Amino acid sequence: MDKTALFTWLDQRFSTKPEYLFKKHPEYAVFRHLKNKKWYALYMEVYPSVFNIDKQETWPILNVKLNPELIELLRLQPGYYPAYHMNKNYWLSIHLTAITLEELIPLIEESYYLTMEKRKK
Repeated sequence: MDKTALFTWLDQRFSTKPEYLFKKHPEYAVFRHLKNKKWYALYMEVYPSVFNIDKQETWPILNVKLNPELIELLRLQPGYYPAYHMNKNYWLSIHLTAITLEELIPLIEESYYLTMEKRKK
């Protein structure tokens, strides 16, 4: 999924627009809930060396929050890495050109729901 298609899908699905918060990396985009302002996704373009992979081109990645058990399973598969720039126990980096849209969508939705405002009892 390319950047434009991803950003469009996120806006249509969750009514959220990218926020560019990093002066050092103006291309990094945060997606967060409108009410509680919690992040549910972080888009970055990074060198694979951050994952100890020796390649020269940048990779588009998306960090999402998931259950630690799922993260453990996914990290055994190609295209999934310990979260760059986030807590590696609860966040996962996904190489966007290495997985399919069908694989990506449920992970984004899970991240969105895990970061939602909790209902008061």
